Amino acid sequence: MDMKTILIVEDEPAIQDMLSLFLRTENFEVVHAYDYVQASEYLAVHRPDLILLDWMIPKGSGVQLLAEIRSSHD
Repeated sequence: MDMKTILIVEDEPAIQDMLSLFLRTENFEVVHAYDYVQASEYLAVHRPDLILLDWMIPKGSGVQLLAEIRSSHD
């Protein structure tokens, strides 16, 4: 069984750590992005199974990133 990948887009390290700890104990692969640019660069190359997306992130917004994700799947 392939390990599922979850991208966490969150600028608060404590929240990133808490989510990562839980998800890794449930055998998910966790990838971090701390801002809009990091998330966009990762998503240009990879397709995670799930994205946990904060609305308010540095260098852009989660709403803007979500719109881009949706438009790339049309």
